[in-house]
Amino acid sequence: SNAEYMGGEIDQPLGLTVDSMYIGGPGYEAGMRLGDIIIAVAGVRVPSFEKFKEIIAEQPRGKPISFVLVKSGNFGSNDECHVSEVKVTLLTTDVEFAPLGNQYYFDPSSHQKIYRSDI
Repeated sequence: SNAEYMGGEIDQPLGLTVDSMYIGGPGYEAGMRLGDIIIAVAGVRVPSFEKFKEIIAEQPRGKPISFVLVKSGNFGSNDECHVSEVKVTLLTTDVEFAPLGNQYYFDPSSHQKIYRSDI
């Protein structure tokens, strides 16, 4: 599962970790980056990848929708997290995430995967 969990007694997933994305794609252009955690899409919580795919499938193409994120490395003290909202214009229903821990950007101009460790 790509779900990220808060520490302590909470067993509810915080959201989904962005672990692959297209350079120059809509999420990238909106400011989303590898390691960000998607909490909600279009006002709906995304506790699982299955729920994420369901929500994305229902969204209109070509219109901006809201993604609520915890930015990568943006956890404060006392387990508080700092959230950001970005507007992403969806172009396709194709939703694919890489296995967690092998994070990469896909560069469509060179057709190459660029791994996070290379950036």
